[in-house]
Amino acid sequence: PLTSSAPYGRNRTGIKVSTDPEIDLWIEEMQPGAQSVKITASTDGGQTAAHIIEYGTAPFNRIQPGLVIISEHVTLMFGGRLIFLQSEDDDGNIVTGFEDSNELFRMDIETFKFANQDFVTVSYSEPDVEGDIPSARANPIMAYDSSSGLIYLFGGNVVSYDAFGIPTIQEVTNDLWLLDISIPSSNVLGQSRNTAWQWSYVKSVDF
Repeated sequence: PLTSSAPYGRNRTGIKVSTDPEIDLWIEEMQPGAQSVKITASTDGGQTAAHIIEYGTAPFNRIQPGLVIISEHVTLMFGGRLIFLQSEDDDGNIVTGFEDSNELFRMDIETFKFANQDFVTVSYSEPDVEGDIPSARANPIMAYDSSSGLIYLFGGNVVSYDAFGIPTIQEVTNDLWLLDISIPSSNVLGQSRNTAWQWSYVKSVDF
């Protein structure tokens, strides 16, 4: 499911990262003040929760990131709306701040059993990217064409504040972007290195 009620926060963004073995993964929306996202996963269609082991630095707490699978067990996450705990008002109510992101994270996911319990490992990294990077946004649509090595990113929405600090959500322009992840390794002075993935703007799509 893209969004549904979650045990840790108010919303979650989910994706099936593997069919063999089956792994469903969710990015949980945590309460303001949390420093990172919460990952939950299941290997039996959501019937039971798997134990999570995380490696690397988890992305900051956010809602509605874009998710796309680029191979079995490998998922990319773009953007989302960061959630901050700003303060408390005079009545003790939490004042929440939001800021959109255009960060790109890679998540490598594996699973194993131990003592008849399901475990899912998630390794975080930030790929090197170049070119015209899409502006910060939440809830973009992402799709991957494995035959060309191109990821398509479309649309999304952004948060803005008025003079009184009241946030509003607006759709971004209908812009289409490409991320080329087919860039091969290069060889310089006998040493192989990976060239950064390339972002590029395609066009505005009217519909």
